[in-house]
Amino acid sequence: MNTASPGTTADGSVTRDAGRAPASTEVEGALEVVELAGQVKEALAPVKAPEAVRDKLRVELLEVAQQHQRQDVRVEAPPRHRGWVIGAAVALAGGVLHFLRSRGSGKGPQAGS
Repeated sequence: MNTASPGTTADGSVTRDAGRAPASTEVEGALEVVELAGQVKEALAPVKAPEAVRDKLRVELLEVAQQHQRQDVRVEAPPRHRGWVIGAAVALAGGVLHFLRSRGSGKGPQAGS
C-alpha cells in the first residue's frame, strides 16, 4: 500500500515531477506567451508619420531656425584690460600705503623691511 502523497515517494523524498502542471496546461501557457509576444511586437512596431505631418513639421522647423538666425544676439567677452587696471590700482595703493607709513614714522625706508 502506497501512503505517499502525489509528488513524493514512499520514503518522503520529492519526485522529479513534483509541482509540475500537466502537459496540456504547459502548452496553453506557452501559447499565451507566444500570443502576448506577438501583441508586444505589434505595439512596439515603428510607425511612419503621414507625409503631410512630416512636411508641416519640416516647414515649422525651418521657420524657427530662420527666426533664430534673424535675431541679432551678441555675446561679448568682458574687456581684457579690466584685470590689468585692477592689478595696477592695487599695486599703486600698496605703494602709496608703504610710502605714507614709512614717512609717517619719521624714519626713512629701512633695509630688510
